[in-house]
Amino acid sequence: IEPLSEEQQKELGQANKFDNHCIGTNIPPEYYSSCQKGMEDAVTQGALVGAEVEGLRVVLQDGASHAVDSSDMAFRICMANAIRDTMKKANPSILE
Repeated sequence: IEPLSEEQQKELGQANKFDNHCIGTNIPPEYYSSCQKGMEDAVTQGALVGAEVEGLRVVLQDGASHAVDSSDMAFRICMANAIRDTMKKANPSILE
């Protein structure tokens, strides 16, 4: 997770960005969109007060899957929880 400046947000035309930098098939390609949806879930309802989060770039680099336990919902929930946990550790602030 990386911060996006206001300039970058304007340049991208969006408040947050998801980048997939996965190489190989540790995460099967059919789950990439689930990871992106998990990011959207996490920024729609942030970790502090449940308000929308702006200014994040999430880069998916690697991961793992399991033939029995992996599913779209599992990857979505995992991504959302990972982002929320990381945001709590980053000393975020609430903007009015």
